[in-house]
Amino acid sequence: MTEYEAFVMYIPLIAEIVTELRHSNMSFEEYQQWRNETLPVVKHYRNGFADKILKVIDLYVWGCVMDNIEVNGAEVRLYLAPIDCEGGNAV
Repeated sequence: MTEYEAFVMYIPLIAEIVTELRHSNMSFEEYQQWRNETLPVVKHYRNGFADKILKVIDLYVWGCVMDNIEVNGAEVRLYLAPIDCEGGNAV
């Protein structure tokens, strides 16, 4: 199964997660904490496939994609979007 085929197979689950997160009272900070706890668990699956799924969820729930990058040996959170993810405000 290709990564694309797996993604298509998981679209209903991704949509369910996005819907639940949109309707929850979870704050952006709580979501970041959940994501930070989830990412190390799912990183072991499919060579980063689960990380890509989390990025799709980020985009559809918060309007941005969160990513961790390494800068001078320190891990830094990077936001990739035309909006300010720190609260979801448009810039």
